[in-house]
Amino acid sequence: MVNLDCQSRRSTKISVIILGGALCTVMMAYFVFGDNNDEQGLRNLRMISIVFRHGEKTPSSFYPTDPHALHEWPGGLGALTQKGSQQAYNLGKNLRMRYYRLLPPNGIYTQQQVLASSSAAERCIMSAQSVLAGFMPPLDHNKVLPIPWQPAAVNVIPRSEDTLLAQKKPCLKYDTILQKLYKNPPPELRKLNEENAELFKLLTKHSGKVSIISHL
Repeated sequence: MVNLDCQSRRSTKISVIILGGALCTVMMAYFVFGDNNDEQGLRNLRMISIVFRHGEKTPSSFYPTDPHALHEWPGGLGALTQKGSQQAYNLGKNLRMRYYRLLPPNGIYTQQQVLASSSAAERCIMSAQSVLAGFMPPLDHNKVLPIPWQPAAVNVIPRSEDTLLAQKKPCLKYDTILQKLYKNPPPELRKLNEENAELFKLLTKHSGKVSIISHL
C-alpha cells in the first residue's frame, strides 16, 4: 500500500510538472509572438465599444404577497450592492488587462480617449464609476489623490431622452402598437397563454397578481 501510494504521488507530481511546463511554454509563446501580431491590429483599430450591465442590486419591486417586501434592503430598492460594486470593479480590472496598450501612456483620463455613458439609474452610474476605477487607476507618478483612484467622467443620459440604453424616451407610436397587441394578442401569444393556463392560475393565486404573458 505504501509503495503504491508513493508511486501515485510521484505520477501526480510528474503530471503537474509536465502540465506546468506546457502552460509556461504557451504563455511565453504568446508574449514573444502574440504582441507582435497584435501590433498590426492595433495600428488599424479605430474604436472599441464595451457594453455591460450594472452589478448585483437589491430588488426593484415586489409582488403583492412577497414575503421579502418588508425586509430592510441596504441602500433601498434597486440599489447597487457592495458585491455589485466589486463585480463592476473587477470587470474594469479585467478590461484593463486586455486593453492596457490602448490607454494613455501617462494613465491620465481624457474624454478624447475614453467616453463612458450610463442610463440615469443610480445603480448604473455607480457601476460605471466602479468599472472606471478598475479600468483607469492612476499611475504611481501621476497620483493626485491619497487613494488609488482618479476622477473619470460618466455621461448620464436623461430618461426622457434615452433611446440607447434604458430606452425610456416616450414614443407614442410604440405605445399605440403595444396597446393594440394587448387588446388583440397574436395567435402565438394566445396559444402560449392557453398552454400555460394552469401555471398562470397557480402564479396568480400565490403572488396575488394576475399572471399572463402579456402582463409579465
